[in-house]
Amino acid sequence: MMHTASLFEHWQTRFSWITDSGFSAEDLVSDLLGFYSVVRPMNYLDLLSIDPKEKAQRRWDFYGSVGRNKNNFFLPLLFPDPDDPCIRYMPYYGKYRTG
Repeated sequence: MMHTASLFEHWQTRFSWITDSGFSAEDLVSDLLGFYSVVRPMNYLDLLSIDPKEKAQRRWDFYGSVGRNKNNFFLPLLFPDPDDPCIRYMPYYGKYRTG
């Protein structure tokens, strides 16, 4: 699955004049969630902490679209809140955890 998802995202980059998809920030992680929701059914959304819409829009306005921010790994690319004065405003990768 991971190999096929990577090949597909690479294939999408050939259409960069039409779309900025292809390894966009959420693609590979979203593919994993979709795959596991079929192979090992459970509600994976309960494991996520989802920010309110206003915080998400603030990040979008600050960092740009998810297609502009590329992610070639199966780790979430996290975008710090631009309203937090105590952090570095640079996307970073989350960590893989088990259990």
